[in-house]
Formats: sequence, C-alpha cells, structure tokens
Amino acid sequence: MSQKQILSWYRKFELSALRLDLVGDYAGTSRFLIHGDSLLRHCFSDPRIDFSPGAFQLLHAVYVVEQLLQGFVRRKCVFDLVFLKEAAKMCIPTGQTDSCAKWLCAREIVIKHLLGLRREEGQTKVFGSVLDRDCQQWIAERRPLFVMATDGNDSRGAAVVSDDEDSGKDSDSDDASEHGLSGDEQSGAGEAGAAAGDSDDSDADEGNPEKVALCRIRLLLLRFMRLGYNIALLNRVQFDSGKIFTYIIDCSEHTLPLKHEVRGAPAATADPGAAAALPAADGAASPRESLTIHTLVKLLSPNNRRESLGQFASVFLLHTALLRQLSLEQRHPIISPRNHQKATADQFLTCFARIAAALLQDHCLGPAAPAGTGDLCDFVDGRLFLRLVAHGSGKIADPVRSVFLRLSGAVEAGLAAAGCSFKFQLPAAGAGVAMLTSGFQTPTLPLLPFSNPSFDPHLRSIGLEVDDFALDPHLQSIGLELDDSPLDSTASGAVYEEKTHWHNSKKLLTLGVPKKKPATRTILQSAPRGKGQPELDKWTKRQMGRARQREQRHLAQMQRYAASLTNSVNGILGDQKLILCDPKAPPEKQSNPSKRSEKPGTAGKPAKAAKDKRGKPSKPGSTVALSKADQIRLENAEKAAAKETKALLTAWKLLCQELETARDDEGGLERLDEHLKKIQKNLPKDRATPHEARFVELEIRVYKIRLLQKIWVGLLKHGHKQRGFAVLAALFDEARRALSSSVLTIKVQQILENLFKELGIARPPSSLSGAQLIKRDLSFKTKWDGTWGEDFELGMSSEEFQLLHCGPYMDRNMDSKPDPRVPFEPDGWQREVLDELDSDNSVFVVAPTSAGKTFISFHAMEKVLKADDDGLLVYVAPTKALVNQIAAEVISRFRKSYKTTGKTVWAIHTRDYRTNDPNNCQILVTVPHILSIMLLSPTNAEKWAPRVKRIIFDEVHSIGNADDGVVWEQLLLLAPCPIIALSATVGNPQEFNDWLQSTQRSLGFKLSMIKHVHRYSDLRKYVYSPPAPKATRKPFEGLQKCEKFGYMEGAPGLQTIHPVTSLVDASQEIPDDLALEPRDCLMLYKCMKELETEDYRIPVHLDYHRVFGSSGEVIKKAEVIIWEAELKAVLKQWMQDGKSPFKTLTAKLGSRLPTIKEAPQRAETDDGDNLSGDGSGKLKDPLVKWGTLQLLDTLHTENALPALIFSYDRELCASLCASLCKQLEQGEKEWRARDPHWRNKMEKWEAWKKAKASRGSRKTTVIPQGQTKADAMMELAQDEPDALQSFDPADPSPQFSFADTKKCSKAELEAEIEILDPELAASPVVKAFQRGIGIHHAGMNRRYRQAVETLFRKGYLRVVIATGTLALGINMPCKTVIFAGDSVYLTALNFRQAAGRAGRRGFDLLGNVVFHNIALPKAQRLISSRLPSLIGHFPICTSLVLRLFILLHNSKQSEHAKKCINSLLTQPRLILGSDSFKEQMLHHLRFSIEFLRRQQLVGPDGTPLNFAGLITHMYYHEDSAFALHAVLCSKYLHKLCQGIHTPGRRERICREIMLILSNIFLRKPLSKDSKVPRLPLLPKGVRKIVQRYNDATLRTYTTYVETYAKQYCNSADDVLPFSKLRCGGDGAAVGGTARSSFVALSGHTGGFADVADIVASVRSDIFLEGGSVPHLPVTDAGGGLNDYLYSFFKNGDIYKLERDNGIRRSDVWFVLKDFSLVLATIVAGLECHILYGSGAYFNVEDSRDDDDKPALEVPEDAEYRQVLIAFQLVKAEFMEKFKKIFA
Repeated sequence: MSQKQILSWYRKFELSALRLDLVGDYAGTSRFLIHGDSLLRHCFSDPRIDFSPGAFQLLHAVYVVEQLLQGFVRRKCVFDLVFLKEAAKMCIPTGQTDSCAKWLCAREIVIKHLLGLRREEGQTKVFGSVLDRDCQQWIAERRPLFVMATDGNDSRGAAVVSDDEDSGKDSDSDDASEHGLSGDEQSGAGEAGAAAGDSDDSDADEGNPEKVALCRIRLLLLRFMRLGYNIALLNRVQFDSGKIFTYIIDCSEHTLPLKHEVRGAPAATADPGAAAALPAADGAASPRESLTIHTLVKLLSPNNRRESLGQFASVFLLHTALLRQLSLEQRHPIISPRNHQKATADQFLTCFARIAAALLQDHCLGPAAPAGTGDLCDFVDGRLFLRLVAHGSGKIADPVRSVFLRLSGAVEAGLAAAGCSFKFQLPAAGAGVAMLTSGFQTPTLPLLPFSNPSFDPHLRSIGLEVDDFALDPHLQSIGLELDDSPLDSTASGAVYEEKTHWHNSKKLLTLGVPKKKPATRTILQSAPRGKGQPELDKWTKRQMGRARQREQRHLAQMQRYAASLTNSVNGILGDQKLILCDPKAPPEKQSNPSKRSEKPGTAGKPAKAAKDKRGKPSKPGSTVALSKADQIRLENAEKAAAKETKALLTAWKLLCQELETARDDEGGLERLDEHLKKIQKNLPKDRATPHEARFVELEIRVYKIRLLQKIWVGLLKHGHKQRGFAVLAALFDEARRALSSSVLTIKVQQILENLFKELGIARPPSSLSGAQLIKRDLSFKTKWDGTWGEDFELGMSSEEFQLLHCGPYMDRNMDSKPDPRVPFEPDGWQREVLDELDSDNSVFVVAPTSAGKTFISFHAMEKVLKADDDGLLVYVAPTKALVNQIAAEVISRFRKSYKTTGKTVWAIHTRDYRTNDPNNCQILVTVPHILSIMLLSPTNAEKWAPRVKRIIFDEVHSIGNADDGVVWEQLLLLAPCPIIALSATVGNPQEFNDWLQSTQRSLGFKLSMIKHVHRYSDLRKYVYSPPAPKATRKPFEGLQKCEKFGYMEGAPGLQTIHPVTSLVDASQEIPDDLALEPRDCLMLYKCMKELETEDYRIPVHLDYHRVFGSSGEVIKKAEVIIWEAELKAVLKQWMQDGKSPFKTLTAKLGSRLPTIKEAPQRAETDDGDNLSGDGSGKLKDPLVKWGTLQLLDTLHTENALPALIFSYDRELCASLCASLCKQLEQGEKEWRARDPHWRNKMEKWEAWKKAKASRGSRKTTVIPQGQTKADAMMELAQDEPDALQSFDPADPSPQFSFADTKKCSKAELEAEIEILDPELAASPVVKAFQRGIGIHHAGMNRRYRQAVETLFRKGYLRVVIATGTLALGINMPCKTVIFAGDSVYLTALNFRQAAGRAGRRGFDLLGNVVFHNIALPKAQRLISSRLPSLIGHFPICTSLVLRLFILLHNSKQSEHAKKCINSLLTQPRLILGSDSFKEQMLHHLRFSIEFLRRQQLVGPDGTPLNFAGLITHMYYHEDSAFALHAVLCSKYLHKLCQGIHTPGRRERICREIMLILSNIFLRKPLSKDSKVPRLPLLPKGVRKIVQRYNDATLRTYTTYVETYAKQYCNSADDVLPFSKLRCGGDGAAVGGTARSSFVALSGHTGGFADVADIVASVRSDIFLEGGSVPHLPVTDAGGGLNDYLYSFFKNGDIYKLERDNGIRRSDVWFVLKDFSLVLATIVAGLECHILYGSGAYFNVEDSRDDDDKPALEVPEDAEYRQVLIAFQLVKAEFMEKFKKIFA
C-alpha cells in the first residue's frame, strides 16, 4: 500500500471512531494490550521532558511513563505491554530526530526497567515484529480485548495560538462575509483550512520523513486490526476521576485492505550472555554503574577515542557518583551554560547514549530480573552533567570521591584488558552551583474572606490565612468589580434569589399570591384561584387544559401498559387496596390484615389462646360453642366445598374424554398444563389438608406421564433418542412430583414402579409407603400400567441421567420457607432482606438477574404506604423506560384512599415529562438527575425532603457510568434516609459495600450487604454458524413445525459452549459468577478424571456416585452447587500450575466448537446492503442479515422463542428488522405463487366476497312470525360466522410470521397501534408487528417502546431487536437472547445484563444465549471475563458547592440544607475506591469557594450572586457553564448585541453568538491531520475573556496545591508511581513543594503554565484531577474542534453532519437535542434574571412549542434585554431547523 492509501484508509476509520470510557463502558477489568513504543512516543511527546542539547532528563521521562501506567492501574485496568523491535524508532516524537540517540537509549532503559518489574496481572514482552509467529501466538494466549496504540498525532511541538499570533483582525468589525462571519471568524476559518491543507496527501510527501513515520505507525495499527483487535488511541487518552476516555476504532466496522500475515521464527538474536567479551564490572556496582562502566569502556576504546572524550568521561563518572549522593531536590539547579559548552556536552551525551543503547540491546547486563535494574531508570541526568561541565562541582564530599575512584578504576581496568591505557583525573572543583535546599517559589493569591456558620466548623481545621482586604485585579479585567466593603454580601454583585424551578424559568409554587401583576402574559398561576384572586386569562386556561389532556392520555396509556405486566406465574398483578391505619388501633380493626407486615421481633411467637363467648380463655381440648350465624356460615362453606369438588371431578372427566379422542399428544400436554394451573389455585396451602383437588392434581400428572412416555417411545422408534431425552426429563420431573404427593395411591405407585423398571433406573423415593398409600382407582379408564413391552433401557444410572438431562427441572429450594410478609415462599437471603427492611436499615443487595430482587422494592413501598399518608419513597432508575415500567407496576399493585384531594400514590418525574404531582405523592419514580435537583432545591427543603423515608437505587452499578455516575455518587452521599441499593453486576461488591457502609454510618444508618450468587434458572451458551454457504442460499420457505421439546444441541449450526472452555487465560482466576449446569459439572468431572495423573489426582470424594449416592435419590440444585464449588477448587489448582493438564482439559471440552478464531471479515453483498462504517443504516454484515432469519427459524422449531436480539447500534436494529421483514415477505410471495392450497383458498375467498356483496344489496330483513325484531337479531348474532369472514389475504401467512395470534387478537393489536402517532403507525417498524417483530431502543418513540413491551409480554411479538438499554431491568422475559454481531459496546457488563433477560424466574426452566457472527475468542472472553469494578468520582465539584450555597441561602439555613452539607463534609471515605484524605478534601473545598468568590458567584458569607442559578442549572456542563458566566459578566455580549433589531446586523450577531456557544459547549476535539471541518476560533475578544478566566483559575488552584504542599507534604517526593521505586541519593530533602521533584529535574522550578500543567506536574501525594478544576482551553493543541453544531446552525443539513463531521446518524438527534436544552436553559436563565413576578412562574419548557403563545414582554430598561433577544433569536432559528428535520 502507498502512503496515500494508508493515510486515506485511516481517515475513514478515524471518522467512525467512538469516544468511550474504557473503565465503565468498554474494558472494565478485561485485559488489553498496550503497544510499548506507542506508549513511549506518547509519553516522550510531553514537552516538559528536557532532551534538548546538553540535557538528557531520563528519570523525568521514566516518571511520565510510570505516571501514565499508574493512571491505568489506579482505575483497576489489567494490561500487558509489548515492544516491537521493528517499531523502535516510533518512540521518537515528532520533530525530535536530532535527539534520536537519546530517545532510543531512553527506550532501551525503559524496556529494561519494565522487564525488571514483577506484576501480578500483566506481562511485558519484546518481539521483533507483530508479524512474528511467536508474537501472534503470545497475543492469542493473552486474549486482549483491544490494543492501545498511538496514531502518530503526538502533542510535542504543537503550536499554541496566542493573541500575538492572531491575524490581527478585530472580531467586532462590522464587515461580515457572505456567510455572516466576523473578521476573527474568517481568520480562524482560514487558519483551519490551512492546517487541513498542510496535511493533505500528495506525491511530494513521499520523501517526507515525518510522513513516512506516520504511515509506518498507521500500518502497524492496520496489522493489529487485521488480527481482529480494536484500537484504542493512546494519544487521545484523558483521565477524569475514575474514568479513562479515549477513541475506539472498531475493526469490525470496515473491510480491511491487508491480508493476514504471519512470519516464521525470527532470526537468532544476540544471547543475553553476548556481552561476556566485555570485562565484568565491579561486583559492588549497581546496574546503573555497571552500564556506565561498559559504555565508557566502549566509548574510550581506540576505535572511538577523541581528544575531548576523556575529559567528559571524567565529568560523567563524577556525575554518576553524585547520583548516588544527591536527593532529587538537590538536582534542581538553575544553570546558564555557554552555547559551545552545550554543543560539546551534547555531542558526548549523544555518542554515550548510542553506545549504551547498543549494549542494552546486546543484553550486557544479562536478562532483566525483578528488582535487579533498580537505579538503571536514573542512568543519566543531563542537566546535572551540563552543570558540572559548565560550573564544576564545588567541594566534593568524601563518599562521592570514593565512588568516583571505584568507578574510574573499573573503567581503566576494562580499557587495559582491551589493550588501551587511560588514567582518569578527578575534575576540577570549579565554582559550582549551590544545591537547592528549599522548594521553588511562585507568587500566590491572598485568600478572599469567607465565613459561613454551616461551613466554618469544617473549614476551621485547615487553618489557612485570609487577607480581609485582599482584592484581585483580575476581577476588573473581566468586568467584575469588588466593592471596598468585602464583608457586605450584596456589595459585590446582585444577590441571586432562587425564584425559579431548575431547567426553566418557572416561578416557585411557594411564593404565594402575586402582589402585582407581572409584566408578561406568559404567567401560570401557582394555585387555583378563589375569591378575591385575579381571573386566569384565555391563553393560561388553554395551557392548563392542554396539560390536563396530556396527563390524562399518558395516565390512560400507563394503565394499559400496567395491565400487561405479569408476575412469576404469568398472572396479571393484582391490586392491593391499602387504607391508612391508625398505629394505635387494635389489630382486629385494621383493614386487610393478611397484607400487614409482620413487626420485627414477633416472628415465632405463639398465637394467643382461643376465647369463649365470655372472653375467657378456653380450656385445652374443649370446643367453643358456635353461634347460629357461625353455624350457618359453616354449613354454607361445606356445601360450597362439596359443589366445588363435584365441579372439579366433572371437568376432569370431560377433559379425559376429550384427550382420549385427540391425536395431538403435545397439544394434550398443553391442555393438561392449563387444567393443572386451575386446580392448583384451589389447593389449600397446607399440604396435609385433605382435598379432592389433590387427587385430581395427581391424576393429571399421571396422565401427563402417560403421554410423555408415548412421545418418548415414538422418538426412540424413529431414531431420535437424543431429542427424546428432553421428553424423558419432563417425565422424570412429573414422576418425582407425583411420588411426593400427599395423596399417593397404590395404583399410581405401581405404574411408576413399572415405568422406571422399564427405563432401567431406580425409581425416585415416594413420600408415602406401605399402609400410608391410599387405595383408589384412577378416574379415567386406561389399560396402561407403565410398561411398553420393548427394551428401551437408558444405559446409565439415575444420578447420571439426572445430571445430564434433568438440570432444568431440579428442585431449586434455597432454604425457602413460608413468610406472612410476602405472598410466596422466600429464600433464606430474601427473608434476611425483609428483616433488614422491617428494622428500617439500609441494604445493599447483590443478586443475579432472575434471582428474585423485584419484591424488595414493593415490600418497602408497601411499608411506606401503610405507615401514614405523608411518607415518601423515591425509586431511582437509570433509564426513562425503566421509570415507566416501575410506575406501571406500582399502578398494578397498589391503591389507596386519601382524606385530602390531590394526594396520589405515585408520580413520575423525568426531564421530559411528569405524571401526577411529585410533591404530593407517596411513591416517586424518577431518574438520578431529577432527584439531585429535588434534593438540592430550596423549595423542597422544608416540606418535601423531610418526608423522604427511603430511597431505592435500582441498577446501582450505574455509578460507574461515564455520563451520570457522579450524580449517583452524590445522591448516595446526600441521601437523607435509609437506602436500598440493588444490582446484579457489581465487580467489587465488598469494596462497594465498605464504602456504602461508611457513608451510611456517618448519616446514622446501618447498612448490610446481602449477596446471593446463584441464578434461579441456568443459562446455556451456544455459538451459531449458518450452515448454508452463500452459493446455496435460497429464499425463505417458511417456518417449520414447532417441537414442544426442543433439542438445541442437535439444531443445525448451533454448538454448545462449555463454560470451562472460556478459561483460556490461565493467569486469570475463575469469575465468581461463572456458573456450571449440572451436566457441565458431570462433563468436567469425567474429563478431569480421564486426564488425571499421579501428580494431578481428582479427590475420591468428588466421584458423583459418592456425592449423590446410587439409590435413585432425587438430586437437588443446592447439592450440585456444593459439588460445583469443589470441582472448581481443583480446577483452580490446575489453572495455577503450568505443568497440569489444564490446556488439554479445555481443548477436550471444546473439541466440538467451530474454529472461529478471529472476527469475521466483511464481504460485499449482491444487494448492496454492505456498510463501510459510514453510518448509513444498512446492514454491515451479510452473515447477520441472512443468518439471523435462519437462526430464528431454528429457534422456532426448537421451541426457543420468544427471543431478544441485541445489537448495540440503533441503525442496525432498524436495518435488521427491515431485512427480516423483507425476507419473510419475499418468501411468502414466492410461496403463495406456487402453493395450490393458497390459490384454492383465494378462489373461495373471492367467491365469498361476491356472495356477500350480493347479499348486502338486499337490505330488508325478514322477521319470522311470532318473533320480535330483537329476537331475530339475537338469533342472527348467534349463528356461526362464515369461516372466510375472518380471512384477510393482506395478513401474513402463519409460516411467514413470528407473531402468535392466539395471544393477541387483531382488534387488540389495532388498539395498541391506535395509541401511536399517525405517522409512526404507518411506518415500517409498526408494520413489522404483523410479522411478530419489534424494535426497542432509547431513540424510539416512548409510546412505541411501550407497545413493543406490552405485545412482547402478551406473547404476540416473539422477536424484538434491541440495544443494551432494554437490559436495564425492563420486564421482558424471554427464552433466548441472541447477540447479533460484535460491537465495542458488547462488554462484560452489557453481556451479563443482556444475557440475564433469558430464563427469567417463574417463566422458563432454562435460558439460552446465542452468539451469532461473533468470533469464538470474543464469546469466550465475554463468558469468562470479570465484571468491572466500580470506581468513584470526585463528587465535590465546584458546581455542587455552588448548589449547596443556593440551597442553604434560599431555604433560610434549613435543617435539610445543613444536613446535606454535613453529610458531605463528614464522610470518612468520600471517594469510592480511594483512601480517606479528609484534609485534602476540605482544602479543595476551600479553594472551590475561593474560585466562586473570585468569579463573583458567591459573597463573603456564601450568598449566591449574579448568574449563580444559570450556572448551576447547567451543572452537567460545568467547565462550559463557568466560562459562559465569565463572558456574560464581561459585558462583551452587551456590545455585540447592540443593534439586534437592525436586519443587517441581526444575522451576523446570531452567527457570532452561535460560534461562541459552539466553542464553549459540547466540544468535540479533532486530531491534527483530521479531515473533519474545523470550527473557527473564538472571536478575539471572547478568547481574551476566557483566557483571563483560565488564568484566574490557574492562580487560584496554584495557590491551592502550594499551600497544601507547605502544610502537609513534608516528605521527599522521590518514589516512582508505578514501580514504587525510590530514586535519588541520601542528600537533604526538604519537601513542601507542589511540583513533582521528577518534573523539576527538567528545570521546571517556576510557576505552572496552565491547568493541564498542574495536573500533570503536581506531586503524587496531592490528589488533583483535571475534571475537578473548572477551566476551558481556548485553543486545542491538536487539530481544533469539530464544527458540527455551527455547521448545522448555518445549513440545517443532518446528512452533512453524518458525512463530513462523523456524527453517527443514530447520535445526531441526541447531540442536537442536548444543545437545544443548553439554549433553552440559557434563555430561561436570562429571562429569570430580567423578569420575575412574586407568586407566579414562567414555564419556558411548556410554552415553547405553542405557536399561539403571546410574545414575552421585556422591560425596555432591562440590562440584559438585548442579550436575551439575541439568544432568543438563536434559539428560535436553531429549533426551527431542528424541528423541521425531526418533526
């Protein structure tokens, strides 16, 4: 491939790259591979590292490498490192070829250093090339999830645009271009275009060394991708709290241009002992000294000697001796050498580095050993060497002299052995340079005064000095002024009053009746008007009416949605009528006592003795006389029971008669199951209670056994024994249940005895024996006695048969016992949860999907509802879909009557809509952001917040999400009540529990973790390979017959994956949730037994005959779980021993798996449905397109539907749905054209239509004599309808549709469709309903999603294609989950969430998981990977501090506000996954307050000022919001918006405002050579404002780190972060400096350059994340910003966003919607700043869609009037284009 082809190919990949969080969204704890030379290039590109002429700061370079690696380790990443000799020069940064020898020497030293480290979960390897066979074999064994590498766009030498480099054009110039650009904007566009042009490919670039290097880098990326590995861009990595953001290039998105390449064994390399020709160094020499000696011997040999080398060699030896003596702080000199000294010293260092690198490559030190290369990383300090050359050393201490003499002697001896004589002389002392003994000094800011009663007790301990008269000149430069009276909170800005709701400009409801009419008509009154109150205007009434209609429609839809929800026995959830109970009332007066929760401590107490009529206790054994009324009731009950018994017997006899004549045995089983369910509803709970229904139940089971035996014998006769085992397993289960019946008869026992004798296995034990058996004949006539007269023995023991085939039917009792608190028998762990809830404690429940967590939430809700009418429970769900489902379940379960009007049981509150009043309900279902808003809203502080009695955090692992994880963490810290945290997928539950316990303990609540690790139903995994090749594909011929007893293992293309085969990487432990089925355990035991040797024996007690006996006992799942754990313990020992037969074991267990070794490559299709990653929405992979229908047909045949198909791309979901429908329609069309039965039916239908039409023309109806018209019509209605009357040829034929029309009639389907919008109802996705297919993802209409969920739960839809959002708790149980195609979003977490949908408890005995078109290694990795550990964020961000001030001030110092502040500031462990560092947290808090003070957002007493409300409304865009505040306060926009009413200036003003906003909000950085259109730079004036804002932030946080360092950092900063190796000598170390001593080695002893410099350079014991410092870079050192927002605003073309800007079609709506919310928030904030009226509120969100809304009237003298109008125009223009496209 040519350079141009490679670069062009890569740009296509880059355009489709996804920005992900490696920790939470992608890798988790999965292993990945870091390309070592990419790592070095990225780290060496740090411009702080000094490798300039005369400098060689090696230790600083090593520190930067270790700092990056430690960043990965701290976030619990698992990675390997691989260095490739062919890519050695890749480590050289751009523009640094002059220092090539130094960089290559640094590379060899870093490799040697890393090879010498012992890491538990990672390896470091060196290979010749990625094409080498041994390299590819090692990578395959390590199974990395992806490869992290650089694409060559490093940052060293990147130009930073400054004001002096600007084009000089004034941004305020009125000369607008034809596009409406200001002068500065045109300049920026020109600069961007030039930059893009510079990177264009041309033939002239072929000889460009930088271009050649870039091509080699990207060719390496291509080779890694050709091996099937995605690429994570190392040079785009950003650390943000517990997150690691970077861009992922998905190799499955594109057709790769290279073929797979493998080289043979590499050429022989030098043996580690090849350096033996060199003289051995002194035994006392360290690795650093040994390499120095060997290098100088080579350097001073006759072949290399020069006159000046000897002098420099002596200086270098002295430098080496000083490295052992001086501390790092003593090596921070300020030197001023002459140019010729720099040049000559650099020549020596370059030559020295070249020789040292060659020696390291030849292994002169031998192979690296742990802790054997300790000081090699500090091999050379170029600045120290240059200082000695320029100034001498000064006085030399005796220890240094001694080391110098020892080293010089060793070099002299080496030269003598080489036949060369040389004598070293100690260099002259010279003047020297004074050693640094104290830290550097940087001007710091005096702290502005601050005092607040709620914060002072916490901040008092940090003891910072405050200058009460300090002023910051910077404030005036951005337009902010401080008054001379700093203690007056109102003197430094307008006091912000919380008069509005969050996210809009509504007035608060609690402000009362307005004293005067507001200045605008758009006012909604806060309460219904009574006497003496003003009348509502027409528009307001219309608005309120529309709101009521919307709420009523939504409520009606929720009722229908709730009706589809089912419980574990597939029955509609029943209402619970809850009536407020007086806690003092006696129990007999309380309503619904059967539902009353048992009080703690009363369990197990004896019941009170019965009393007679006089109220006295009855004597034991005496009978209490019944009253006459009681006697009558008893007689009636006995008569009803007798009547019911007779009805049961009659119905059973009729069913038996029906079954005797039926020919469909499988249909008969279904009828028996239906009747059995009806019978079981009438059974008494006490098994000992005699009842006729128990005999009927027993006979039903016997009849089922008879039919099952018949089916089994038929399958055997036709040679389908393997399929018949599923039938026999069901038979065994029915026999087990029959034998355990309390009414077992002699007849039934004899039948079962004969049956098991015929099978050749022991009969399960019976509950009755001998005389206990009941003598009773069967009520149905039969000659069957359990035998069939042929030899069909199983050929295995009962235990083996049960383990192999009866796993799904095993008794799953986990210490289950009846409990009056719940309507089912809870397991032991469930009862423990109930006990904790009844004790009002907090609980953290970790249990897999289908284990039974759902009841926990509803039990807590019931407690709150029963307690009183005021208590409130908040249910927090991560998605709006789950919010709707939980609310629907609440509707289905609970009803309650209230004494006051307006009170409701439930309410929904999300950002998009509300149902019922969240402030007047008892169960609020919401999302995290809304709860955060409500808890921190001042209006809720007095009444709403104290009502909260419990908060439920469902899917609490969402705390690890990149987008809103910090909100979850803040809520857990702020919770004012006990909590319930629920999750099935927490990778570090114990660590998370410890953190939760500490946070809850500080709030006064006890928290317990209850962990249950076993799924109720097992999951069986399959890999699917379509059996038919492309050449033999035929049109779909229709669905095959559905077999009741499916045999998935025998289905074409399906192969089972044994879970142990996924444990390919023996270095990783067995995941806790890697569950084995009983048959998996048996297969594992047999294989291990077969492979055991003398050294690796299987303990005798693990023999399954010993474990389960040999007498035919029924095996329980709990017994298998114990056996499984013991087998895994032995397996773990084998995994840890490299000599064990573990690899042979996995190979044997996986011998039947298809050999899918790498990701399938994309191939073109004939119909053009192939994609190249351009987001066009077509199917990318023909195997997914064609194979999915085949797979679904197979699942239908094997009775494995319904199924959920997970595809993590919204567009592909729609494409796959369209493809399935198209194939079904085409197959149906061809079938109808050739099928004679269909043609015959159509002919009959046409004739029927004609006959009906002719009958319809006669409208008269003849009424027989003696009948009325009503009688005649009734007879007509009772006539049997014509068979063709319901026939519609437009309906799909049954064999070409997955819909189950028995579960939902056509009328019911049409009723669901009528709810949808007319345009949506006519769309293809709704028409797909008729084919039984639906789509479900967050981008679909809410009503459509609910229709899909409803129809799927009813059983009508049997195939739903979904993204991962459906897996977050949505109640859509299925039999099979399919993962269709690979995706970067298919991670360990998402896999477990989605796979857990299969086999839900109470619905299915077994769940199936199918990997379709996913490489086998990826499937195995998903099965065996560990869940990601939850890692916390830094929750006390600056915007949260500001929100706390608003809460405190506007709630009048409420107790709730104080409690929130105290709960945050008293936490012993604030951050999940980090140690306690309370002092630093308080220090950080004080400087966050200082930042707010200097930005004029709070006063000296914490009073919120100016635009504080607007900023906190946009807390999710913190950096951007604070930058916008600086722009707003600078008055720049006032000047810009002058003349906004002038038509000639309006467009230019709107364009410039949009340009400003596009540069501030929702930024998407670009790489340097990206072809994506770049956003023009900020106007010059705004750029200066934001830069001054950044400078002020820099000074504030520089003061923070320096004052903290002086106060707490008194020890030396000399430990490398990754290796924990101590560096430097034993010289004096003072400490107290904020900058890292390693960074200071490169001469950085002054102030910090910017915020990024602070974060990268601060010492390791000061916690400072870039995300916790609010700042906004004005320029990007890379390639600028994507202009997608600005481009859309100008042309409104979404296709351009997709084609040119790289925004995926499925993401376009969301990114534009996010920006529309930003605009709405800014406009609302400005309106609230200008207009507010007491007692009313302005609702911008409710009124912005109303075209007839009166215009907002703004006072002429309002300060921000022109600015508001300009933003309103920008918003209107943007929304017009947005709605036009997405109407």
